[in-house]
Amino acid sequence: MSDTNADSESKPEGKWALAALERNCYCGLWDKDPAHYEQQGLPLGHCGLCERCGVPGHKRHFPGPVPYTGAWCDRCYLITKWTWPFRSVVGWFFLLVFLGVAWSSWDPIIKVVTRALAKP
Repeated sequence: MSDTNADSESKPEGKWALAALERNCYCGLWDKDPAHYEQQGLPLGHCGLCERCGVPGHKRHFPGPVPYTGAWCDRCYLITKWTWPFRSVVGWFFLLVFLGVAWSSWDPIIKVVTRALAKP
């Protein structure tokens, strides 16, 4: 015999709780206490204002390896996700090392390809 209470507690209820699980944000509060976000002036289905552009977005964990929770719209979250390494000197150093290796290996690769294409 299965315990149905344990099963129901592990599953989120409500459409905003499911959306919050997909996005990993705090929209699940719309199911429990919608007045909280309405008092902040947030439109239905959003749990924060974007820190970069100010449009309605979602509070979630920073996409990089730092312990920070902020609010971003989906567009700015993707931009932040792909550009976070370049906010430090170490990120730029790794980028420059990668570009240096690519630049130094480019000439031998082109020579091998042109030799392979030139032979009938």
